[in-house]
Amino acid sequence: MAPVSLAPDALWSVAAYLSMVHDVVFGMEADDRGLRFRPLAETVRETLAWHATRPADTTLRAGLSPDREAELLALWHLARQE
Repeated sequence: MAPVSLAPDALWSVAAYLSMVHDVVFGMEADDRGLRFRPLAETVRETLAWHATRPADTTLRAGLSPDREAELLALWHLARQE
C-alpha cells in the first residue's frame, strides 16, 4: 500500500514511493537506450544489502505468516499422499 499523507510534501512522498517500486521491486532502469530490467541476481543482491541496513526488529509485512505457511505445507503434504 502506498504511503498516505496530508502533509504539504505528500506529492513528493508518493513520487518517492512509486520510484522505489519502479526501481527496486521491478528492477527497471531507464537510460538513453530505453527501459530495461536489471538482472535478477543484481536486484536480489541490492535488495538484501538494503534490507541489512534496516533495524533488526523490523517487521516484514509481505508473504505468509509462519503459521499460515505451516498450515499450507501440511495441506500440501496431505494432498500428495492421496
